[in-house]
Amino acid sequence: MIKVGVTGGIGSGKSTVCRLFAELGVPVYEADREAKRLMSQDPLRSQIVTRFGTIDSAELASRVFSNPEELAALNAMVHPAVMADFCVFCGQFSPRLAPRQGEVPLVHPPSSSLRNGKTCPTKFHKNIPSSEPKYVIMESALLFSAGLERYFDVTLTVEATVEQRVEWVRRRDGYDEAHIRMRIAAQGGFERADFVIQNNGSEDDLRHKVSKFHTYFKLYSPCVMGIVNVTPDSFYAGSRTSERQAIETRVKEIVAEGCDVIDIGGYSSRPGADPVSVDEEWRRVGLGMQVATDVAPCVPVSIDTFRNEIARRAATLRHDVIINDISAGELDPKMYAAVAEADAIYIAMHMRGRPETMQQHTQYDDGGVTTEVERYFEEKIAQLHAHGIDKIVTDPGFGFAKTLIQNYELLHGLHRLKRFRMPILSGVSRKSMIYNLLGVTPAESLPGTIALGWESLRQGATILRVHDVREAVDTVKIFECYEKCR
Repeated sequence: MIKVGVTGGIGSGKSTVCRLFAELGVPVYEADREAKRLMSQDPLRSQIVTRFGTIDSAELASRVFSNPEELAALNAMVHPAVMADFCVFCGQFSPRLAPRQGEVPLVHPPSSSLRNGKTCPTKFHKNIPSSEPKYVIMESALLFSAGLERYFDVTLTVEATVEQRVEWVRRRDGYDEAHIRMRIAAQGGFERADFVIQNNGSEDDLRHKVSKFHTYFKLYSPCVMGIVNVTPDSFYAGSRTSERQAIETRVKEIVAEGCDVIDIGGYSSRPGADPVSVDEEWRRVGLGMQVATDVAPCVPVSIDTFRNEIARRAATLRHDVIINDISAGELDPKMYAAVAEADAIYIAMHMRGRPETMQQHTQYDDGGVTTEVERYFEEKIAQLHAHGIDKIVTDPGFGFAKTLIQNYELLHGLHRLKRFRMPILSGVSRKSMIYNLLGVTPAESLPGTIALGWESLRQGATILRVHDVREAVDTVKIFECYEKCR
């Protein structure tokens, strides 16, 4: 489970965004509201009265928002208490995130805490899952100005124009324009957020954007991507499903076994595979998407393609489609524009050359394959950000332009990709790095796949892309239990 900090200045719409996350079942801690509760209770109340001479919120706001030093002094009092309270809140869902003895001063259980298995009524804390959620959110307007961002795995800010914010706050709270602009000027640091949601005033638009981030944030925790090959020539014969009935059977199977994402491909990347036209690839991918949507409309779908035409057509079929590109845009320069226009989650994989030539490009410099892959993603992520693509998943590309030994060197150093603070996909299922090493066939490579899946998780991978979903789901469950005991 990761911690997500959601912020935005007064009138930005961050509360609406957090409400939409909560409607999707995400636990949300309202730091601004909980801070008021903590400030009304001792010992914090007495400390504030001693320092500022008042506890009245209007008087405090008028005083501190016009004086940066006073604001910093108030933050220094309030926010340690808020973070301690947030730790207690997180501890309800994950023992690993609960405060340890002597680590954080426990101030007070949050008003939204679970008691006897029931959720106390609060504004946003609804639909809280019974099992450990993939992530929790803290909503705070002062996330950056108070220096709280270091406590979070990722941060998200909600933005709107100053004119929109002034108008919205004036209608909502009745403040005059000068007071609102003073409040806006006092809040800052939002440009340091990892992600941005632009609020244009449409709640439907915000709902679409929140839905995509909800899918993306879940990819930061271990999950399973089930492969659906709508092809007649994928390297593993057992994965080929080219007709509608076979696709439907396959989708039902992997959903029942617990896959988190359905990955649909219509063009085999196996060396020696027959070329496929754009129209034929779309016939296959479109059919797979239609079946997946009919069978499991709530399960996210990714499409395995390097063509912008396929990505664009897929985005018209499902607004939340994930684009899984084995070339990371190297084989189609128009791919970035297609992904950006769809505001899609983008899986960028490392590969050299084309699938039919990639094994001719396995010469890496003295730094080795892992250093090359790490350097590649430094440049690639910068390129993607420049094109307006922010929801990125890194895939080191096991088996693509790597020798057998290089694949294992890369697996050994996979943890180095964690520094990009993005989900990491590991695609080792039944690949040649297993069956060539063991002298077996792809059909006999399940035990090796399970072993490498475990090591991938241990090294920091968060997505296992597999043919055998049940075994991968079991591996994730065992791994998560193991991690809780560390």
